Amino acid sequence: MSFLGSSSGLRQGQFIQALLAGVLLTLLGTLNVNIFNFNVSLSWLPLLVIALWPHGAPPVRSVIAILLLGLAQDWLSMGVPGQWALVYLLCILFFRPFDRLKPLSFTHSLRLWIGALFIALLVLTFSGRIIYNDWPYWAALLQPALLATLAFPVIWILRNRMQSWFSRREEAL
Repeated sequence: MSFLGSSSGLRQGQFIQALLAGVLLTLLGTLNVNIFNFNVSLSWLPLLVIALWPHGAPPVRSVIAILLLGLAQDWLSMGVPGQWALVYLLCILFFRPFDRLKPLSFTHSLRLWIGALFIALLVLTFSGRIIYNDWPYWAALLQPALLATLAFPVIWILRNRMQSWFSRREEAL
């Protein structure tokens, strides 16, 4: 059966690719690295996967996986339960990757990333304000966002390489 021009095996491959990238970046996102006595947080890296979620991935499984990735990030980073899950679900709700008919170009992907940053900043700022009754420490909030933005081109290239590998593999079967 065909869905948005993708065969079932290709859709499954795109889902598995996105899920594995999400799990890997969620685990990397829990790391804090000290470089020359400067703490570098990688906590926003998993948001890259959510912003670039493939259009051919099965919607129901994707939403469940995205929710679980967000909860895992909250749990592993010892953050407020549900903050990242809410950010991820709002990104999927607003960007609707399952309604896209074409693969993402770099400029469109960059716009999605900036939108995901905006959603994350709003949710984390205001939910933190409600929970802790204080505004966030902006440097600690913006530093991982900037680091993830610098990693965006690399993640975008890797994502496209993996998708082309999966599609060639599907054509060979």
